[in-house]
Amino acid sequence: MAQSRKRDGGSLAGGPDPQSDTLKRISLMTHAREIHDFAKGYKVKLRSFAPDSIEAQRPDHGCRMKAVETSALGAVSAAERVLSGDLSRAAIASLFDTARGFEEAYRNMYSAESWAWLELGIYLAEAQQDPKIKCNPVAVTFIDAMLDLVQTASGELDFRSVLRPLERQIKSEHARHVAMAKNSRPRDWVREQWRERPDKGQSKAAFARQYAPLVKRRFDVPVTPETIARDWLPKG
Repeated sequence: MAQSRKRDGGSLAGGPDPQSDTLKRISLMTHAREIHDFAKGYKVKLRSFAPDSIEAQRPDHGCRMKAVETSALGAVSAAERVLSGDLSRAAIASLFDTARGFEEAYRNMYSAESWAWLELGIYLAEAQQDPKIKCNPVAVTFIDAMLDLVQTASGELDFRSVLRPLERQIKSEHARHVAMAKNSRPRDWVREQWRERPDKGQSKAAFARQYAPLVKRRFDVPVTPETIARDWLPKG
C-alpha cells in the first residue's frame, strides 16, 4: 500500500499526483467490494456441496465453522468501513488483515480432498447458469446428474466408488429403455384397444384388469394392471 502523503490523518487523499491516487482509490474500492461480497455470500457459494458424511465427523468441525463465520463478519465489517469512504491506514490495514484471516479460516473448513469436490461442485453450479447451457435440455440434465454425483461421492478417494452411483443410474436407465422397447408392440396394441373400446365410460383400472391377461396370452409379456393403467394408457 502506497505511503500517505498527508502526515496528519494517514489518508490516501492529497499529494502531487491526483490521477495516480484516484486509480489507487478505484483499485482499493474494487478489492473491498470483492472481499465484502465473497465474505457475505460464502455460504451461498457452498450450497452445491454436501460434506456431511465425512467433514461433520471431524471433532473440530464445529470450531472450524464458527471460526469461518466470525472471520467473515469481521471481513464484511472492515470492507464496509472502506466502502463508506474511510481510506485511513487503520481502515485499510484492517481490511487486508481481516481478509487474510477469513481466507485462512475458509480454507481450513474442509480437508484438501473435500475442497476438490467443492470446487468441482461450484464450477458445475456456475455452468448451470450459463444461458447457452440452459437452452439445451440434454446439457442441463447432464449437469444435474453430475451435481448429484458430486454430492453423493464427495470425500471418496477411490475412483470406482465415485462411479458406482453413476453406474447404478446408467444401468437403471438402460433397463428402463430396454423394457420400453420390449413392450412397445403390446403397449401400442393396448392403446389402440383403449381408443376403440365400446364402453367409453370404462375406467382405466377396469380396462387394465381386463387386458393384463390378454397381453400375456397374445405377446407373452407379463404386465400388471397397475402398469397398464399408470404407464401404458394415455394421460388424462
